[in-house]
Amino acid sequence: LLGTDVTYTSTVTNSGPSPATEVSFTQSIPKGAGFVSAAIATSQEPPARKSGSARSAPAPVVLQPSCANDAKEVRCLLGNMPVGGSATVTVVLRPTAPGELQSTVAVKGAEPDASRTNNRAKSTAVVIPAADLSVTASASKNPVPIGQKLVYTYDLANKGPSPAHD
Repeated sequence: LLGTDVTYTSTVTNSGPSPATEVSFTQSIPKGAGFVSAAIATSQEPPARKSGSARSAPAPVVLQPSCANDAKEVRCLLGNMPVGGSATVTVVLRPTAPGELQSTVAVKGAEPDASRTNNRAKSTAVVIPAADLSVTASASKNPVPIGQKLVYTYDLANKGPSPAHD
C-alpha cells in the first residue's frame, strides 16, 4: 500500500570453491521509491571438523551497515566471505507513487566467479493506492420533539495518502 515501506531481503552466499574478497552488493532504487535504511547481517561457516564430528550452525554476526546510497542505488561493501559464508542485506524503501517497483540486485567479488549467472536477481513489488477515510455524524437536536425539524451533519475526511474515488 502506498504509505507503507517495502522491505527487500537478499542473501549473498559464497558457494566456493575459494574464499571471496572485496565482496560488494548493489540494489537499484526504482523510480517511485525513496531510500529508508539498509542493514547487513553475516554468518561465517565454521571450518569442517574431523570426520565423524558434527559441525555447529553458523553464528550470525551483526555488523554496522557498510552501505551508501544515492537516488538510484544502494551500495554495500560486504568484505571478505569464506566458502560457505553468507550475508543477508535488508533494504527498506518507501514508495512515493502507486505502480510497480522493480529493483535489481547484483553481487561481485575481486576474484573471477565460476558461476556469474546467479550474481543478479530482480524483484517486483506492486504498490496500490491507499486512502484513509473517516466519517462523523451529528444531529442538530437530541431529543427532537415530534413535528420538529431534525438536521443530520456528516463530516467526511480522507487522510490519504491517496485520493479516494467513487
